[in-house]
Amino acid sequence: IFFRFTNFRRMPPSLMDLPADALHYIDDYLRSPLFSHVCHRAWMELQGKHFNHHARTLPFDQKLTTLKHIAVGWHTVCLDFAGKEAKTEELAELCVHAPSLHSLQMNLQKSQLGRGGAEGLNKLQFCYALRTVHLNLCRANLGEGGAKPLKALSECPNLHTVHLNLRANRLGAGDAAAIATLRHVPYLHTLHLDMFNNQCGVRGAQALAHLKAAPLLRNLHLDMSCNALGTEGAQAIAAVAESSSLQALHLGLSGNQIGPQGTRELMALRSAPHLRVLRLFLGYNGIGPCGTQALADITHLGLLEALELSMCGNHLGPGGARSLAALKQLAQLQRLDLDLSDNNLVASDAEALSELQEAAALHTFRLNLSGNNSGVIPHGAKALQGLKESIPHFHLDVRLGQGSYWR
Repeated sequence: IFFRFTNFRRMPPSLMDLPADALHYIDDYLRSPLFSHVCHRAWMELQGKHFNHHARTLPFDQKLTTLKHIAVGWHTVCLDFAGKEAKTEELAELCVHAPSLHSLQMNLQKSQLGRGGAEGLNKLQFCYALRTVHLNLCRANLGEGGAKPLKALSECPNLHTVHLNLRANRLGAGDAAAIATLRHVPYLHTLHLDMFNNQCGVRGAQALAHLKAAPLLRNLHLDMSCNALGTEGAQAIAAVAESSSLQALHLGLSGNQIGPQGTRELMALRSAPHLRVLRLFLGYNGIGPCGTQALADITHLGLLEALELSMCGNHLGPGGARSLAALKQLAQLQRLDLDLSDNNLVASDAEALSELQEAAALHTFRLNLSGNNSGVIPHGAKALQGLKESIPHFHLDVRLGQGSYWR
């Protein structure tokens, strides 16, 4: 331990003279016991503030009684039970015994909780000091209704950041409605919700659209890929644009067959008043060239600084990407990512995209044209060369054949 060998008289006064509150702020930011090892004073102030447990050999229930006695001083807790048997009631009860707990990470990926296995997480509503929660329940076999206990998080009054990974759990619309109650958390500003490959459907999308009512929500990451949304679902989820505080939005809607009409409905996003970052993943939705034309409405987002648009595998066909040249009208756009792989584009599409060099503020452009018509590069090379010369950071992916990405 470092402080055993430290000459305290020679330590920088800036560290030794820091008030105790400052030491605690630094320690909470780092979320690690390492800072408590810097010197004797840090050790006396900060020891025992962070708890990490990785389920390997010793069963957790053998430690539980002992841990409850020392939990009173914990500020952060990290519990990793990935692929292991876990009892959510015991885990949540341990957190309740830590009245100062403000950061919780719980990894229950592939833990096979089964239907009702997450019921114990109801107790998290009594963790009144919680500010950040990272909960990984990917492939936990929850089944329909299995995520409803997460509604308890809406009772945590100081919560401001929530990350929920609920991939591949066969969740339904009722689960989406339970999670949407997070809109009632007064200080919530960041929500990362991964619902990839569930069964939420249109009603689930309608429920999650109510997140627009969260008063301070600035950053929303919502992945609803492979949830059978269709056109109606796309229309419903676009309502999040009505949020008065949203500044960064990630929408994953791949594999939902929203079609060209769903894309047009999705462009209700153009009314978002403060949006600066937009990431849309629309791969494998049968959008076609008509749907791509609707995407030109993104130009109404006058404050947009970063745009990522994934349109892979959407049967755009020759000329299908020409309408995207309208993105050059975004006066404040600094970063642009376009994935147009596997769309049978041709040289004229590359020439149209070259007009994006006229975007006034653009300095970073990543363009994926993999898996398109073999003539898109040799015949469109001259136009693409202009992009390379005019944009400081230009990256082009032109692998032929099946080079698409699933996002």
